[in-house]
Amino acid sequence: MRISNKHLSAGFKALIAVCAWAGILIQCGVFSGDMDFSMLRYYTLVSNVLIACYFSVACVRAIKGGATLLPDLKGALIMGITVTGLVFHTMLSHISFNMGSTQTVANQLLHTVTPLLCVADWLLFDEKGRYTKLSPLKWVIIPDIYFVFATIYGFTSGATFYDGSRFPYFFIDYDRLGAGKVMLYVVGLNLAFVALGYVFVLIDHMFNKKTRRKR
Repeated sequence: MRISNKHLSAGFKALIAVCAWAGILIQCGVFSGDMDFSMLRYYTLVSNVLIACYFSVACVRAIKGGATLLPDLKGALIMGITVTGLVFHTMLSHISFNMGSTQTVANQLLHTVTPLLCVADWLLFDEKGRYTKLSPLKWVIIPDIYFVFATIYGFTSGATFYDGSRFPYFFIDYDRLGAGKVMLYVVGLNLAFVALGYVFVLIDHMFNKKTRRKR
């Protein structure tokens, strides 16, 4: 059941913004004095920055009693941050992958706490019934834009990531996998993300039907 209390909604959104900003700043070494904003090259940080900015504004809007800020954009951002959590916990957490001097608190905030809170915010406070069959196909644009960026950056920047790789994640490491395998990973991930998107759509429609029956 949707919670319509604007104060609860604003407080929850503020919590999400705080968690995302805290994870970003800790990861970038702002509090330790060892600042390294090159961390922003990782999808984890990109998706969390987008979430932090969105929910900072959405919090103010909720205080004023406004409706969900740009629902389609929010859907894309929640999809993007969900991808952050799922990819980390299913593909990266069990290998030697790291984003530099990642601290445990930042790691959990960025990959676990913020994604879960974002999904919870959508479930608890958003009006349902706004997603369409095309929504998941639009939501994957954020991960795909990042993939294009990471590819261009890897081939042109001269920078290195973990284990000396030119690419931020093992599944887009052209040097070790070759273009063919990278494309297979990307296609497979896109299909998985779209399928996940349709799970969101299904839940959205189920909640909407339930609400309409009660009315």
